[in-house]
Amino acid sequence: MEVLLRREGHEILSAGSAAEGIRLAEASPVDLVFMDVHMPQQDGVSASREMRRRPALARTPILLMSGSSTGEIVLASQAAGAQAVLRKPAFIRDLVAIVREHLGPGLEAQPEAASGA
Repeated sequence: MEVLLRREGHEILSAGSAAEGIRLAEASPVDLVFMDVHMPQQDGVSASREMRRRPALARTPILLMSGSSTGEIVLASQAAGAQAVLRKPAFIRDLVAIVREHLGPGLEAQPEAASGA
């Protein structure tokens, strides 16, 4: 997933846990947070709730991934402040589409501006 998003022109910051990701996102403002619903120590739903309580992250779009995106998980994720839940395994086109929906194309994916000489 990281490789694909880098190819699309997005800069990626990775974290080993929800707590580390929250700290990293607060220290280096990010445009979007992408995390799994099921993680050790803290799940993505509770991490989303925590992020919404922090002023620096309150408006940052959150996208979650889950191998079991049941209606219950989707509703809990949305109630916690996540914008969407992407089902794993995700198709590349779905992943790119949802990121573009919230961010637009990455820098490398944008057409070059015409220069007026």
